[in-house]
Amino acid sequence: MKTKLFAILALSALLASPAFAGFYGANSNSGSDPCANPGVLKLSVPVATTSESTFSLVAASGVTSVYVCGYQLTVQGAGTQTIQFVNAVNTPCVSTTPLSGAMVVVPAATPAAAYPAVANGVTGQMSGTLFKSAAGQSMCLTVGGASANTQGFVTYIQQ
Repeated sequence: MKTKLFAILALSALLASPAFAGFYGANSNSGSDPCANPGVLKLSVPVATTSESTFSLVAASGVTSVYVCGYQLTVQGAGTQTIQFVNAVNTPCVSTTPLSGAMVVVPAATPAAAYPAVANGVTGQMSGTLFKSAAGQSMCLTVGGASANTQGFVTYIQQ
């Protein structure tokens, strides 16, 4: 009985240690990453455009920043398409600054073996902040490529 009690206490102490704190979510409410904090409400914005353009996803609000926690986008069009997250000092999104690289989305007709990770879509996992806008700036998306039909969503926090 004492051995089992000792084992439970030792395991409890190990799981409460700093090495496991982030992994198991302990103390996650005190972390500085709002996307990784389960106590912070995440919002989503739909993406639906059929043209090559730069458009606002989340408008600026005072001095807050937009934290992108994840995204799922599919793109179809003639030839190779690109997607890039940018921020702008105004809406519509003019005078932009890149927040991500231009992500290439290859056409469906291209053999998947050549580009296995990007055929027809891009995904950003929701395990923490992927990138954020500058304070007081809009979060925008630039879609490039002929006849770009882009659909999906972006999950974010604005604070």
